[in-house]
Amino acid sequence: MDTINLLLQPSEEDREFAVVASRDTGVPTEFIENQNGLVFLANEVARVFPDEYASARLEEGTLVISFRGVAPVGLANRISETTAKVEFEENLGVSERSINAALIESFSYLLTLPGIEDATGGYDIYEKELIFMVAGDDLNTTSIEARIERRTDFHISVHATNGSLGSDDTVNGGGRLEILGGESLACTTGFGIAKGAQLGVVTAGHCPDSVLTYEDWSGQPEVQIGSRAAQYIGDLGDMQIHLFSTTSTDDIYVNSSHNLIDISGVLTPINGIQLCRYGAHSGRECSETYAQGHCKTVQGIPVCNLTMMNTNEAGPGDSGGPWFASTYAYSIHQGEKFWWGAKDVFTRASNFNLAFGGIIRTQ
Repeated sequence: MDTINLLLQPSEEDREFAVVASRDTGVPTEFIENQNGLVFLANEVARVFPDEYASARLEEGTLVISFRGVAPVGLANRISETTAKVEFEENLGVSERSINAALIESFSYLLTLPGIEDATGGYDIYEKELIFMVAGDDLNTTSIEARIERRTDFHISVHATNGSLGSDDTVNGGGRLEILGGESLACTTGFGIAKGAQLGVVTAGHCPDSVLTYEDWSGQPEVQIGSRAAQYIGDLGDMQIHLFSTTSTDDIYVNSSHNLIDISGVLTPINGIQLCRYGAHSGRECSETYAQGHCKTVQGIPVCNLTMMNTNEAGPGDSGGPWFASTYAYSIHQGEKFWWGAKDVFTRASNFNLAFGGIIRTQ
């Protein structure tokens, strides 16, 4: 077995974050203060066993890890060296890697079918079912399901709606971005980023391709950061970077009192954890991760690998803002999607390097 690094121990910053997130979400602090360590452990299992790992979630302080088949030999003994509460679910029949690949391919095909004006997608890993919400006139969902099922081993469930399926609402992380020469909020900065020897910031890919100015918050001195250096909208999410001569930091704003924290690391989200978002429009909001691997369209392009929250709290101008827990970066805000009601969705921070070689700056 490859080496699996064990738990991150909760820090004072983790405990302080747990108090804030508990106040917003109602989840007990004892379930939140240990979550970064448990997420780190789940990330390690996914890294070492990518073809066996299916999913992970937190349930009242217990980490539940699911596998395509039986749990890898020796894993339980390795985890028993920690004090973590961990349970295994076995024989789901699919891995996260395989179901994401099937969802991306099926979602892209769905958007080519006649009459489809927009769509969102996700999956139920326990039922081996890909689920799609579609918008259009006089759609025959049974026919759509049959056409997609001919191309995949997964069961397909298609639901038609007349409502909106998403919204493309249009240097420290959490700062305010405006188009040069204007005063209206365009987007929010996510995290400081390094690409080779150059420094910059990351925000949502659908934000304006214009020369932008940065303010810590409204009314503060402006810094011109130029137009985007790279953009990615696709299978890995919705992101762009701006590179400039001004120094970017590892700090992000975390509340409307303009308090800063230093980012110490990057984690990939699992289900059932409490994260907070800071947006230049709506400030700080905390909520729970609901599902992974979701898809929607952005500017007509299929975008996948999005994490979906259990609420919809963000507003126009929050796109690109950081989602975090304590001192750990998890994501940048993408927008919303319709999934039996509006839900916030975000792009995983762990995908920045895969998309364009950008590394989040840490202390």
